[in-house]
Amino acid sequence: MGMGVEFVECEEWMDVDCLYKKPKEIKPFDDTPMTITVVSGTTALLPCEVDPNITEMNPDMYRVVWVNPLETVVSMQERRLLNDMRISVERLRTRDWNLHIRNVSVTDAGVYKCQLNVNPVGNKHITLVVHEPPRIVEHTSPAIVKKREGDTVEIYCNATGTPQPTVRWFRVNKRDDSRDRVGNTGESLVIHNISRSCADFYECIADNGVQPSMSQKFEVIVNYKPEVVLGNTRLNQALGKDTVLDCEVYASPVAAAWWQHKDR
Repeated sequence: MGMGVEFVECEEWMDVDCLYKKPKEIKPFDDTPMTITVVSGTTALLPCEVDPNITEMNPDMYRVVWVNPLETVVSMQERRLLNDMRISVERLRTRDWNLHIRNVSVTDAGVYKCQLNVNPVGNKHITLVVHEPPRIVEHTSPAIVKKREGDTVEIYCNATGTPQPTVRWFRVNKRDDSRDRVGNTGESLVIHNISRSCADFYECIADNGVQPSMSQKFEVIVNYKPEVVLGNTRLNQALGKDTVLDCEVYASPVAAAWWQHKDR
């Protein structure tokens, strides 16, 4: 297969520098390898260019073929050979033999080849990389975790996606929904010797740079036995006057409280 030639046009015939320029050589088949990255669910466009002087002038001799990563012939010329309505060969220009894959999925990823039956056979390799947003496929269930004070709490979020997502953990303030990073990056959060001050909402967020990220929220409840706090343990009051005896009870779950005087 020879090389095509594109002659240089000069705007002024007296332009000596232009007249002595060498003609520009054109590759009749663009075999430059490429990598195309798309997000699942979108359309992947795999470009392939062939000099029209080859395919248009000799349509019965030279044919453009697309081959998928499984080494299956996808198309010949503009005709699709697979029973896959998502696939088509689009030609905006006579030199274009672009392969379109609509609603692309991760199973479509791999190395595709655009081939031209010249001698030697022309091959253009295009690596299709399909990114997929993160998904949390498994997590601690139920999402409400109850433990006694002093226990160890472990909650987890298993995430998938392409590329593999990073899972980060946050503590969510019940009052204003603000978030603070806690724990290490990873699919599990462990709280040793948990105390009542750790009772709150926690959230895992899986992110791999492909939007949207995915999250899962948990509520951690810490149970502990009742504690009674007295403001004053001794009160003085005049006879016949009203008085208030005050105490505060802390417990989880909420404790039943009552007053007792002389065993009644």
